[in-house]
Amino acid sequence: QTVTNACLELFFLEKDPSDETMCEFIYDNLKKAHPENVSKIENNTAGGWKKFWREAIQSLARNEFRTRRANYVRNIKSAISNTFGKVFLGEIPGQKVSFDEIANWKNSTNVLWAKKNLWSQVKDSDKDDDTYINRITSQVFKEEKFTTNNCLFVIAVVDLIFDVDVQTTTLSGETITKCMKKLLPFSEMLTLECRSFL
Repeated sequence: QTVTNACLELFFLEKDPSDETMCEFIYDNLKKAHPENVSKIENNTAGGWKKFWREAIQSLARNEFRTRRANYVRNIKSAISNTFGKVFLGEIPGQKVSFDEIANWKNSTNVLWAKKNLWSQVKDSDKDDDTYINRITSQVFKEEKFTTNNCLFVIAVVDLIFDVDVQTTTLSGETITKCMKKLLPFSEMLTLECRSFL
């Protein structure tokens, strides 16, 4: 349970952490929650914590991260459909469709309109900051989770889903992280834009 909670906490800070970052973060959390057990591992296991990490926890933690990230990507896809309407956008293609089907969906008139208008005020809304991207973000994360990292994550996933040059809607952590890094110079402005809706 402590490992799962630590992964959740770390996920809100970093979406694709290195194994070393995960190891240190989980170690710190386990040491706070179960100091006696961590001491036993360090003192009674040949190779200490690092060996225990590699053999017992690393793959579980990586899997927890992949699962959590995939769940949030699913939530973002659902929020996109809810925001623009499933009838308007059509079904967002899954992983078992052809490149042609993905390209057709991404190049459809309504999807291109949605991409172009992400940062626009929602039709029939009287609030200037009621934009489509804000509605998507607020469906994915609660207000207290509107961190820069989380806002960038949502924006990156939405951008990749709508990007006609990305011929998939199944997104790896590496792909999302690369897109987040490209958005990083604009992070303050993007985060303020997302938070302004609250």
